[in-house]
Amino acid sequence: MPSLRSLKNRIKSVKSTKKLTDAMKTVATSKYNTAGTRYRIFNDYYQSCKSMLSRLWTNQAENLWQGRQETNRKCYVVFTGNSGLCGSYNGDILKYANSLIDNTKGERPLVIVCGDWGAVRLKNKNAELVTDFRFDDIPSYEDSEKLALYLIDIWEKGKASSIEFVYQKYRNALVHEPVTELFLPFNAQSEEAGENNDECIFEPSKEEILERALLLCLKADVYEKLLSAAEGVQRATLTAMRTASDNSEEMLELLELQLNRMRQASVTTEVIEVAGANANKNED
Repeated sequence: MPSLRSLKNRIKSVKSTKKLTDAMKTVATSKYNTAGTRYRIFNDYYQSCKSMLSRLWTNQAENLWQGRQETNRKCYVVFTGNSGLCGSYNGDILKYANSLIDNTKGERPLVIVCGDWGAVRLKNKNAELVTDFRFDDIPSYEDSEKLALYLIDIWEKGKASSIEFVYQKYRNALVHEPVTELFLPFNAQSEEAGENNDECIFEPSKEEILERALLLCLKADVYEKLLSAAEGVQRATLTAMRTASDNSEEMLELLELQLNRMRQASVTTEVIEVAGANANKNED
């Protein structure tokens, strides 16, 4: 049975924890709303880029990388959060990434880790790790552009046979699913591909426009994945902090109930002792 002092100290500690989780919940809510708004706005631009590129894409588009060296080495780009206060979000993506690495055949894959948490904890001897890329909780387009150019350079120099994104796909407030999505080689398969191309006049040339459009689309693809991952991380953080706050509230109610019972028992015991002492005096 804890003493009154230890119980009061525990209540004080739980209240301090609840203040912290409430503050972090407020911050996560703000970041989640910001990331979600940016994602929805940018997604319109991203879809427009894909639609435009699908109309330009032809079988001859692969000539853009003609003469590229061939290799059987894969490249994975893993997105995690910067902190670990997001429930099982980071742990699930880390486990998924390690399973991909361990099951990859051929040369050791190149793994680019984006996120401070993953950069510190992803250690796999079966892969060559690159942890040079750091992003804010709400990534900027300029930072994503650096990553996109780095990935395109890897592809053009033939250092990877494919580049795949590894991230948590945001389904809803409670469900995130680790998935892989191909970045390169680019696939512009679409029902719109090739439609009405004969009615268009390209200036300076269709090939040059295609090359520029492809670069824009690849950059947009990277930023879209960064924003999607950021939204998922902040949603998971918000859920974790909300759960922690609710648990703290329940614990406070139980502790305060226990404290009140102990106080009542102490008062009752004191009353009985005083009454007993008075009774003994009257007998004397």
